[in-house]
Amino acid sequence: MYPGTHRSRHLPALTEAIKVLARERGITVVEYTRTAMQQALAPTGERVTTATLCQAIASHYPQLTQYLSRLHRGIGDTEPYYMALLKAVALGLTWRKQQRRSRAAHPACSLHGPPA
Repeated sequence: MYPGTHRSRHLPALTEAIKVLARERGITVVEYTRTAMQQALAPTGERVTTATLCQAIASHYPQLTQYLSRLHRGIGDTEPYYMALLKAVALGLTWRKQQRRSRAAHPACSLHGPPA
């Protein structure tokens, strides 16, 4: 999930409770904006739509291609379940890319472990 998502009126409170609980247990919480995800996953300078982002994700994970045809919605429809699924994968890919960049910038940093 990323800031600005409003799938449910209860979502902000639930998200905040999860973040508080995670921090209390020493779990690092990372959030990404839509722009940060697009910058991490799209070629430089290319305009990215949700549909093109989903297609790019499916190109990395062919098993997700079957869900692309289910992403269309009509006026007034809520976001399809599979769109949320692909956005979750996009968040994971964004995190992974950020970790790789961080390791490349600080290869000797013990926080990141040995270079991959």
